[in-house]
Amino acid sequence: MMKTEQIERPKKRLHPEKRRKYHVSIAVLFCMLAWYVFPIEKVQSPNHQNPQLVVFQKSFLEWTSHEIILRYSVEGEKERSVVTEVHAPFQIHNLAFSSQFPSYMAGMIHATVQLMDPARNEIECQLWIRIFQNTDVMLFMEYTNEVERNFPLHYSIRYSDENLQALEKDTRPDVRVFRYSKEAYWEDSSTLSLFPSEDGESFGEAMFGQFMNHHENSSSFYTGRVFPYQTLDYGIYQHIQGVETSTYTEVNEKRECVLSTHTTLIGDSSFRDWFVFSANSLLDIESAVTQKVLFITDLGLKKGYFQDGFYYSTYLSGYENESPQGFYWDYSMYAPRSILEYYYDEDQSFLYDICMNSFVALNENQNREGYWTNGTVSKWLREEYGIQDRYFDTRFCTDAALFMLRLYQTLGVEEAKRAASKIGDLLVDGIRKGFCYETPNYGFMLQDYFIYDNPELRVHSSLNHLLNEASFLLLLGDTTKEETYTNAAMRIINSLYATNDQWKNEKSGDLHYAYLPSGEFGLQDYVTLTYHDLIRFRSFSTQYLQEEPPFIQNLGSWKEEFLVQKKVVHTRKFTGSPPDLSPLLTKDDKR
Repeated sequence: MMKTEQIERPKKRLHPEKRRKYHVSIAVLFCMLAWYVFPIEKVQSPNHQNPQLVVFQKSFLEWTSHEIILRYSVEGEKERSVVTEVHAPFQIHNLAFSSQFPSYMAGMIHATVQLMDPARNEIECQLWIRIFQNTDVMLFMEYTNEVERNFPLHYSIRYSDENLQALEKDTRPDVRVFRYSKEAYWEDSSTLSLFPSEDGESFGEAMFGQFMNHHENSSSFYTGRVFPYQTLDYGIYQHIQGVETSTYTEVNEKRECVLSTHTTLIGDSSFRDWFVFSANSLLDIESAVTQKVLFITDLGLKKGYFQDGFYYSTYLSGYENESPQGFYWDYSMYAPRSILEYYYDEDQSFLYDICMNSFVALNENQNREGYWTNGTVSKWLREEYGIQDRYFDTRFCTDAALFMLRLYQTLGVEEAKRAASKIGDLLVDGIRKGFCYETPNYGFMLQDYFIYDNPELRVHSSLNHLLNEASFLLLLGDTTKEETYTNAAMRIINSLYATNDQWKNEKSGDLHYAYLPSGEFGLQDYVTLTYHDLIRFRSFSTQYLQEEPPFIQNLGSWKEEFLVQKKVVHTRKFTGSPPDLSPLLTKDDKR
């Protein structure tokens, strides 16, 4: 069965090269911090009608043997802080950090921390703190143990803002814990439910907490599902099951919200955790729509989330080292794009935070040529074409670029439009450089993968890739007003005009998956992925083309009839009048 869509992950992010040792004394680092003479001031919130200024003082990051302290203020007077505390037996031995203040963020800090216990055993902590223009804070931490011995691990996150300081004594948050009905990644029947936690405790699950002040929503927090793992070859991260973890919520005497976690750091493994804090309400947790969004986005079972975005289960993926517990970096950002297209609500800042952090993940990992790779190796691609992991995947990269265009349209992030344009340039260059099949009507079917180190190698061109590329280039052309992108979209559309009925698999009743290097159409199509793409392209064609190409109705009706017969689709999109262009919200075998 064909399963591919992924490639090389940049080595600098999670591979051993990242595990550099920083032997810089605390005294030297304090001297370095003294060089900061002026406060660093950033930046307007995404709500331009109510800009908020975040101010970092000249020594904005401080640390002791057990604490890493970030202090800042909002609008010059609202003092806030985030404290990462490491408990015995470990303490901070060395620390190095870097900071960034791009226009689309209030501030980003990355610290590499060496921890040591009394027996001089060392573990490493990578700490990322991201403060958004809406003043919410995201904190990610990754502990790594490079020896075979297990260690107890106890850490706390303390958050303070002006609304927490105004709480009445002994106020506790209303805490909900996210639990899946089945804990197996491959069981489609799993459901996500919210359970109240009276004592504010979870056992490694995601957790949401909301404070009330005078019967009104106040500060809130979200903590993600923990992820203990081991790094395997070929870009796979093996989730370690059965690691007992408990997180307790409390408010201390300083009116700080404290999330304290106890767990075990397994030998030769890493452990991830992440948190979101806000001086306001992150989520309308009572909303059925919100709960549905959280289930569809899935930040814990088949997907994982971290500072570099989403990870997806490798189960039945066809990748090397695949397993039900394996995950790979999914740079397509399909989930946050769906949020922006269908569910975005500016009053629920958690959705904004996820989308903006996902953009940061893409922006930091886009390679020199302008695309993304992740290290996974498709057994099918290797057997069929002899290729490994170094190529440009037009599907996943175009998905990521579509997300960035939606981010630009919704939140006005100029950098997102520029990054998306790089993918558009690569697709245009693919036509110019011949990474495609030409049709008699001056149409071009781009290959699914551009093999830059072997340009003579021919690989297949699948229908879902072509539809996605055409949709993206139409949107990019309209957004940038660059005719080059629109013309490239028309070249792809021409190829679909020319091949129309040839995509039909008369024997199975389904569509063929791809045009093959042999000149034939064949292979089994995905269950609903191409159907989604036909619906999306139909919507795009009504907006950006003078008339709908007839092949959309033709192929859409054919695919739909096959899915109706299989009882996968129950509401038709390609029959009846007028056409139904609403999003299809059903389970998909890939997404």
